[in-house]
Amino acid sequence: MPKGCAGYSAPMQSDHSGVVGQLSGVAAAMGLILHVGAHRTATTSLQSFCRAQRGTLKSLGVTVWGPRQTRDGRLHDAMGGDPAAADRLAAQIRDVQTPILLISDENMLGMPRKCLREGALYLDAGPRLGQMVAVTGPVDAIVLQIRALDLWWASLLAYLIDRGVDVPDAARIATLGQGDRTWRHVITDLAQACPQTAIMVTLFDDCASRPDLWLSAVTDRDVPKATSEQRNASKDANTLRQQLLQRGGQAGALGAQEGRYMPFDAQQSAHLREAYVDDLFWLRAGADGLATLISGAALTRTKNTSPQTPQRRGQDNDKAARGLAQNR
Repeated sequence: MPKGCAGYSAPMQSDHSGVVGQLSGVAAAMGLILHVGAHRTATTSLQSFCRAQRGTLKSLGVTVWGPRQTRDGRLHDAMGGDPAAADRLAAQIRDVQTPILLISDENMLGMPRKCLREGALYLDAGPRLGQMVAVTGPVDAIVLQIRALDLWWASLLAYLIDRGVDVPDAARIATLGQGDRTWRHVITDLAQACPQTAIMVTLFDDCASRPDLWLSAVTDRDVPKATSEQRNASKDANTLRQQLLQRGGQAGALGAQEGRYMPFDAQQSAHLREAYVDDLFWLRAGADGLATLISGAALTRTKNTSPQTPQRRGQDNDKAARGLAQNR
């Protein structure tokens, strides 16, 4: 039994037979797709690309709701138990005039500060997505993008420190660096909460600089190619140190680090990297029938070859050139 799976009782097989191994043709029958993050996996880059390509996507039969739509109250109020808000959201979904509605908001999965407080990955992911599906009605697919755990936590902490959170102390860092809850547990929680929904998993290292590939794979549409220019990456250690000094904070807590902020020591980093490798092995072996990993040929099978104007990167991204192999 995977440790850390909220409410885990027995192995379950989700009804994913239509997507296991292949995406071709799946999206043609899809109505509603939820892109739930995770945070710090190039979500803002994807959302920016979708805004810039709104007209093209509509012509391809795809409507995208990003945070500019979801954070106007329509999701929060509906998920908060307001029956009228739930009815309004259901009506808005029904009114979408394209075959596919993609809702992209990483906050559906959980909140970064809560992950830090609890010292674990998205402990309430299952209940949150179960509640979301209860509000929206049937969901055809949930898509989760993941990345190496040491880099994910480092990026999340840099993001939070940049926004005023204190530098975590050594005990908190040790809790994160020695944690045993991984993406496998999050995926298992999602599969339990939404057993009739296909779960697709993509990799940051594949898609961070190519939102077009991600979107083409998920929707089965030939989306125009995006360039790899990226902006607003995570703040490096020097920048974070200066920000801490300016607000009278714990600049010394970052030590003498240069370049990428990395809170973990060698042993902690190794533990997290090994856990991520285990996650990938599990996904590539079929994920116990709970999810489908979209990588390799399944991700690059489309013909999207028309370059577009470079898109501005969002705040949730690191430079894609930093692949997993480069960071081990």
